[in-house]
Amino acid sequence: MTACIKGAKGQNYEPILTWYNMLCDNVFILADLLYFEQKQLAASATQTFAKVMAALGCGFYSYSLDVTNVTF
Repeated sequence: MTACIKGAKGQNYEPILTWYNMLCDNVFILADLLYFEQKQLAASATQTFAKVMAALGCGFYSYSLDVTNVTF
């Protein structure tokens, strides 16, 4: 999560941007996985959803405007 905010070593945000772009390309797969977890493991699904959203949302706090934009 710190890498999303401050960038990789030397304030390199390219790996973070690549990661977010990959997530955008596969957002439907991620949604399916969260849906199936809700169906099969309802007791832990809320906690899993919160962790996924926290991991994705850290881009909103990034020092890089590009990372913040791609987080939307």
